[in-house]
Amino acid sequence: MVSFKARRREPELVAPARPTPRETKALSDIDDQHALRYYETVIGFFRRCSGDDGPEDPAEAARSALAEALVYYYPVAGRLREEAGGKLVVDCTAEGVAFVEADADVRLEDFGEPLLPPYPCVEELLCDPGDTRDVVGRPLLLMQLTRLKCGGFVAGFHMCHNIADGFGIIQLMITIAELACGAEAPSILPVWKREILSTTHSPRTPITYPNHSYEPLLNSLDYASESDDVMLSTPLDEMVVDYFVFGPREMKALESHVPGYLAHSVTSFELLTAVMWRCRTIALGYKSGQLVRLMITMNARGRWNRHTLIPWGYYGNAHFSPIAELTVDELCKQPLIDTVELVHRTKVSVTKECMESMVQTIASLRHKPCADPARTYEVSDTKWIAAGNGLQLGWAEYVGGGIPVAGDITSKLGSDHMRCKNQDGEDSTVVSMLLPRPAMDRKRNINAKKKCIISNNEDVLNTNSAPAASRITSCNTSTDKNGVLQGSPDEPQLVSPAWPTPRETKPLSDIDDQHLLRYYETVVGFFRTCPGRTDRPADLMRATKAALAEALVYYYPVAGRLREEAGAKLVVDCTAEGVVFVEAEADVALEEFGEPLLPPYPCLEELLCDPGEINAVIGRPLLFMQVTELKCGGFVAGFHMCHNIADGFDMIQFMIAVAELAVGEASPSILPVWKRELLSKEHSSSSITYPNPAYESLLNSLGFTSDDVMLSTPPHGMVAEYFVFGQRELTSLRNHLPGDLAGSATSFELITAVMWRCRTIALGYQSSKRVRLMITMNARGRWNHHTLIPWGYYGNAHFSPIAELTVGELCRQPFADTVELVRKTKLSVTKERMRSIVDTTAYIRQWPSLVTMDKTYEVSDTRWIAAGNGFQLGWAEYVGGGIPLAGDLTSKLGSHHMMCKNEDGEVSTVVSLLMPRLAMERFKKEMDVWLNKTEKNLIITSSL
Repeated sequence: MVSFKARRREPELVAPARPTPRETKALSDIDDQHALRYYETVIGFFRRCSGDDGPEDPAEAARSALAEALVYYYPVAGRLREEAGGKLVVDCTAEGVAFVEADADVRLEDFGEPLLPPYPCVEELLCDPGDTRDVVGRPLLLMQLTRLKCGGFVAGFHMCHNIADGFGIIQLMITIAELACGAEAPSILPVWKREILSTTHSPRTPITYPNHSYEPLLNSLDYASESDDVMLSTPLDEMVVDYFVFGPREMKALESHVPGYLAHSVTSFELLTAVMWRCRTIALGYKSGQLVRLMITMNARGRWNRHTLIPWGYYGNAHFSPIAELTVDELCKQPLIDTVELVHRTKVSVTKECMESMVQTIASLRHKPCADPARTYEVSDTKWIAAGNGLQLGWAEYVGGGIPVAGDITSKLGSDHMRCKNQDGEDSTVVSMLLPRPAMDRKRNINAKKKCIISNNEDVLNTNSAPAASRITSCNTSTDKNGVLQGSPDEPQLVSPAWPTPRETKPLSDIDDQHLLRYYETVVGFFRTCPGRTDRPADLMRATKAALAEALVYYYPVAGRLREEAGAKLVVDCTAEGVVFVEAEADVALEEFGEPLLPPYPCLEELLCDPGEINAVIGRPLLFMQVTELKCGGFVAGFHMCHNIADGFDMIQFMIAVAELAVGEASPSILPVWKRELLSKEHSSSSITYPNPAYESLLNSLGFTSDDVMLSTPPHGMVAEYFVFGQRELTSLRNHLPGDLAGSATSFELITAVMWRCRTIALGYQSSKRVRLMITMNARGRWNHHTLIPWGYYGNAHFSPIAELTVGELCRQPFADTVELVRKTKLSVTKERMRSIVDTTAYIRQWPSLVTMDKTYEVSDTRWIAAGNGFQLGWAEYVGGGIPLAGDLTSKLGSHHMMCKNEDGEVSTVVSLLMPRLAMERFKKEMDVWLNKTEKNLIITSSL
């Protein structure tokens, strides 16, 4: 590793470039914490762009831009003062900030390829702040710019944490970068307004704690000196820091420990946090009955949409820390998915009310001594730093950096998640960890075991590329009226449970028993035979039928029939009559379906048996399955399943059970659970509490004639299209967002926001009309210990929160607002909200003809289908599929997000869309505007 000494000039004070107000400003209660009285550290590495006419001296350009930035951020040029009672204020004195020029005889590539922490000689790239805990009466920002001999440079910052959090520091850095490029003013104007995060409660007012974990945690601070936490008792010189890199290969290995159809729905932050918390707890040797806590630092900017508490440009501390609490035994012995769900639940618990409670709680702590809570793992997601398009200087590009374990080490007892490139050049996450030396050794041993797991999964991760082939335009097969390929060995046949099963009648839930679910949902899966495997069944069809019959022993209601009782309520008679199975062959190879394998799949109707009338589900088989053998040895499995019995997750759960039994498992790994009463209305009251105002407005409109072109256009006037979003397309969309949101927005949020907007414009709705977004959310596994849906439940457990705007509001608001609205809608499904949706669903059974909803865009995230590790058969691997635009088209008026590979082999999202022909052409033009323009924060002019 390279070693060097930087040649520093004497520090100088840089004051605002022009006169600024002389005043005293109050801090918020979030800012004014004793725990934040230190200098936070951020570092950024920049590469000089070849052939660009940038400034000759980057240090001089940075100094001038810094002075200009301080005109806007003038409190940063002041000094902190402590008033009576120990409360801090900022005297805006314009004394300036510290700036140091430096040179180092190293090149950017000497820091490592790829550029990963720990950065060698990082202390040489940061000026000396002195005592990092002494912030009163001193400069609030210390900046060093180090020129490298390759022309690149490193910018290192120490900033008083009482003034700004990480987002605030990056906002200031972006301003400096913009002004260094010649901008007249910052694109994000700073906002002070610290009073919005200050409590109005008297110190004697009883506290409403943000959650039940806070009270015992805060009460324990009085005993911090007696803590038996090795993290608090170990001297800093006996601590070691390490960084752990998680690329796609490592993430795939960790996802293999999560049930298949949930593996893709969890975020990398949730999965890594769950694993690291668990491994850290074991490594630190806590006792089994002790309580351990997870504290997640969450950025509160941009949440709650119209009721946003934090204004755009706010650069004070706006981080909030929800807490989860378990005993060591509970954490280390429960399934990993339970820990992942706990992390997810903790993240989404930060509501406006919870924030207000946290402000009150933090204000109440000012009389307590500053102490670190025992056995608490603090985690921050700082990957947004690397998303900083604003840090691009035109003449220099940001190539890496983050929050190093440097400066005030006592503030680094948790972990920061940072974005990086791994050795293979792939986007990855690097996680910092500070531990006592013996504990770190134990954690490395745990990691060594983890690497064995990763190594053992390499065969699963590596797919075999097939030779390129043109996409099929026709199939050399024909079908009879029942959809069976002529020449196949058997006609459609009924497959019954392999053993006797209970004869009983089972009720459906109110979520199941919706008129709009009276149809057969369609799923298709493509499988490739793994080369060199000798365990493929000699008779694929016989093996599949046997596995299907065995699966029906566990899922025996699926072999029954629906019956309509008085009041049009459906029940399932468990008659064991069986499901339909069709054997077929096709004279094509898998690669002829296209490379990559993308919808629309050619000759799709040849791969699905004909269920007859798609909306006639009473008294008929509840499942139709066709398996088509291909000439390459691969096969295609196509399913039609009655939606009143199961949703998409359940179909996959059932398919996984068939796959497991086909490879010789004694029983399914996920045992099915019926329990439909869980999602049935609890009371008979005629009044209901709507899940949100959009529901009442929507349901009140059901009795009126619709002028929605989506409902008045006949099916033959519709066209289906699929839109692929790879890395390039997602980057184009992120470029329309501010830096922090660009890094935190999920692909589902981005794509849903832009497609809702473009679809609304394309359909020509009038500006004053109300349009709605309905997101189908899977409710399984939420709320952790208070879970409503048990593991294995295979009824409909999808809930559809709704957002509502006028067309004018949707199409004229900033794109960031639409993305935030999608996020807010997703996160609105709580246990209480679910119960309200159940009641509402039961209530609308009086509208039996209700199938679709006026001016409503329904969206489902079904990418979890492709995450199906459970589909791996050993001798065959799942290579693609999903929910195609086939079967009941009236149920396909919205969009499904499905996982795929794009033409460059990147993991991508493909989104289905059904629209009138002319509207589809307008939609494509609108999408081109968004995907072809790449300037940051561009205001899009639509054709509205």
